[in-house]
Amino acid sequence: MWAYTNDEPRFLSSRGKARAVPPAVGGHLSRLNPLYWLRAWMRHEAARTELYQLDQRELSDLGITQGDIPAILEGTFRREQ
Repeated sequence: MWAYTNDEPRFLSSRGKARAVPPAVGGHLSRLNPLYWLRAWMRHEAARTELYQLDQRELSDLGITQGDIPAILEGTFRREQ
C-alpha cells in the first residue's frame, strides 16, 4: 500500500485543489455532449422555421430573399455592397 511521506510536499499541497479547465478545452469537451448537438439542432430548426415563415415583404425589409435562407442557415451568407 502506498504511504505519503514528508518528501512529497508538492504532491500533497496540490491534492484537493480544483483545477479550472481552460475555456478552449472546455468548449471542445462540451461538443462531446449529445445535449450540445441536440440544442444546436433545435436552434437551427427554430431559425429555419422562422425564416421560411416570412413573406416576401418581410424578407425584403431584412434585405434578403428566399434564395439567401440556406446560406444564412449555413453561416456563409454575405451581403453584397
